[in-house]
Amino acid sequence: MDYTKSFERYLQVEKGRAARTIHGYLSDVRRFRSWLDENPVKGITLSWEEVKARHIRAYLTSLEASPTYVHRIISSLRGWFGYLQEVEELTESNPATELSKPKLRDKRVPSTYFE
Repeated sequence: MDYTKSFERYLQVEKGRAARTIHGYLSDVRRFRSWLDENPVKGITLSWEEVKARHIRAYLTSLEASPTYVHRIISSLRGWFGYLQEVEELTESNPATELSKPKLRDKRVPSTYFE
């Protein structure tokens, strides 16, 4: 079953997320699903229930992405697996919560000098 449509509605109605945020989350989830389908474990494609943190780590490593993008992907997958766990009751746990988000550089505020 494709849960992405109901996840989209959930993000929109229940969570009040902006359209761009929803689009980003759904794109990240679909890309991860494609990667899972293209990289079966021992010849078997994993279902959402079978995904572990190690699979997400392998996916993130394969991307060679910037820390900012990895941060967003982890957020997207935390939301996705949280939805599958809490709303759909499909998974027993959220494997994305086991991942640490990369530290993002602090944005520096220009200093001003007052005399």
